[in-house]
Amino acid sequence: LIIGIILFISAVSLFFYMVARPEVAKKFLLKIFKKTKKEGFIERIEGFVDEFHRGSKLIFKRRNIGGIVAVSILTILSWFVGFLIPSCILVGLGHDPVILQSIAAQILLLVIIMMPTTPGSSGVAELGASALYGSFVNTSILGIFIVLWRFITYYVNIIVSAIFQYKVLKSLLIK
Repeated sequence: LIIGIILFISAVSLFFYMVARPEVAKKFLLKIFKKTKKEGFIERIEGFVDEFHRGSKLIFKRRNIGGIVAVSILTILSWFVGFLIPSCILVGLGHDPVILQSIAAQILLLVIIMMPTTPGSSGVAELGASALYGSFVNTSILGIFIVLWRFITYYVNIIVSAIFQYKVLKSLLIK
């Protein structure tokens, strides 16, 4: 957990450094892609960095601190509610919610799931959840817990997104 926190703080610090000093980001990206011989590729990279820098300046320089703080708080609350889903499932299954351990397990699972391990990464979330939650959830309910957790946190998002996407595409095609 401490290593994860250190990596997170390092990544956020690097992000803000790149926003403040876009020329460093350009040099770094040019070193990575200098072997690429495609026409205009380097110019596109420089354009993306410049556009990102301009957008960042608009967000952070307009004295819009209240809006940034409000959006940050809403984002944190949204993540926190998502991290409480496993505890709610555990309560529904008649188990102690173990909120702190559950939130820690969710953060660790999120880091593991976001790693680009495909192809062949099917089941990584489920296996990770069973390994992490197996230490503090009864094995008699572990399987149903993981099925419910994955359905609510993954498949419900797909279903709801598909419905909204259908409505958006339908409204665009009717015009």
